[in-house]
Amino acid sequence: MNAPALIRRLIAPFAAMHVLARRLRDDTSGNVLMIAAGVLIPLTFAVGFGVDYARVMKVKSQFDAAADSAALIAVSATNMQNSQGSMGAVSRKMFTGHIGELPSVSFNQGQDLNIDISTVGALNNGRLAVVTWRAKVNTLFGSLLGLSQWPISGVAKAQATKAPYMNFYLVLDTSPSMLLATTSTGISALRAVTAPYSSNPGYGIGCAFACHVQNPSWDGVEIRTIAGQRSGVPGGVRIYIDPTTWTSYAFKDVNNAGQFQVYNPDGTTQWLSTTISNRLKMVDSWWIARNMAVWFPSYGNVNLRLDDSRAAVQQLIPYAGSQATANGVVYKMQMYGFDYPREGQSNSARTLTSSMADFTTMSASSVPDLAAAEPYLYSSGCPTTTYCNNAVSTRMYAMLGEMNTAMATPGDGLTASSPQGVMLLITDGMPDDDLYGGRYYQYMTSDHLARCTAIKNRGIRIAILYTEYVASSIDYHSGVSWLVPLLPTVETQLKACASVGSDGSPLFYKVTTNQSIPTALQTLFSLTVQQSHLVQ
Repeated sequence: MNAPALIRRLIAPFAAMHVLARRLRDDTSGNVLMIAAGVLIPLTFAVGFGVDYARVMKVKSQFDAAADSAALIAVSATNMQNSQGSMGAVSRKMFTGHIGELPSVSFNQGQDLNIDISTVGALNNGRLAVVTWRAKVNTLFGSLLGLSQWPISGVAKAQATKAPYMNFYLVLDTSPSMLLATTSTGISALRAVTAPYSSNPGYGIGCAFACHVQNPSWDGVEIRTIAGQRSGVPGGVRIYIDPTTWTSYAFKDVNNAGQFQVYNPDGTTQWLSTTISNRLKMVDSWWIARNMAVWFPSYGNVNLRLDDSRAAVQQLIPYAGSQATANGVVYKMQMYGFDYPREGQSNSARTLTSSMADFTTMSASSVPDLAAAEPYLYSSGCPTTTYCNNAVSTRMYAMLGEMNTAMATPGDGLTASSPQGVMLLITDGMPDDDLYGGRYYQYMTSDHLARCTAIKNRGIRIAILYTEYVASSIDYHSGVSWLVPLLPTVETQLKACASVGSDGSPLFYKVTTNQSIPTALQTLFSLTVQQSHLVQ
């Protein structure tokens, strides 16, 4: 019965009663009792109709809620990986469980409930669930009017995109410029303890980063002791380390036997044998940063960006694992580092973990100590006494080409055997390349961006965490002060290298001095995962 016919049928008795009431009003021969009785009849039907209507609407709301739940469970993150057929049964069970055994309701789930689950989207990575139902509610007063059952029905729809399986190629910039303190306090501390005694126009206020060399004085850097003594001063003291034990000593004098007289951190002195003294090496700002609390207790140890990059990856592992579990998929990661080819090698990018591994199987110990693995350079331009590279230490152009070769062709992400691919790059964004017939170090050029494009054209997205290259890290050195006004372009070019998200903005996040690299990496990871379903 259609709605207009149902309404006409319901109001017909009230129309007849209205006519009767008007006649009673006009008939003055009646009495008050008869008039009252005539009025009570329509009032009783009106109250009864309201009771039936309230019951019907309550039952309909229960069915609507059951339909909503049945549709939503079919497209939930954990169930998107299950087959459509199996989810139809789950949705049906959810629906019937919600409505239970409602009294005075006629409902046959075999005939009155239809659940349609289908795939949608260009990649068939979306799911649409449509739940259609109908039922009849027995009436109390409606039967007096010929309406013993009130029909109800409804439709619920839910749609979502399936979370894809994803492989992450995490590429970490391990070049000397990442040996920068993560806080302004740390930068100031390193400068204070590495400032040379004599005024040097090129290196006047200490070295804030990239001073991981065996003889820092060659770079105009002198490490002073806690007492304020410096090399280059009569009676001054230099700090040395024994690289076989990493024991540190402050050198004071040499006796006729060639032995070193040293100050220990506790203030005592001793003479070291020639055997030990012959293998001692001068400490540099990198070593001091990691051992600041020993020689300069008032400062405490200083975290470097490589230290925080490692911590960021360690904290990302459980976070990414939990996200994968919540989405009902698997996320995997393999780690790479890049800077410059080691002696006798050709690649600027190197594997830090041997293979692609599930985040849920990894732990903090899976991430190597990046800073500890950095070579102790012979000098800033020569990694060893037999190998020099003109200080070309951030070969980003070579890395992009090597990573494009190393990364597998990505899939659509619909199954574990066909994961999407993401190159997640953590860098300060400043190439230091052997390009254009010499050393190039400014910002990414069109040649770098062409290699970014080649990676993206393969369907591999690029997400970049930019550990900002700050002026305070290089303005101590007049030889590179010309770079300072060019630093804003570093960020611009990195954004051009990154893939574009659904809102038109790049998959890019910046973290600068005094900000948390671990927090920034998790934010970028979340942004990348959220937009992953839009990739085709």
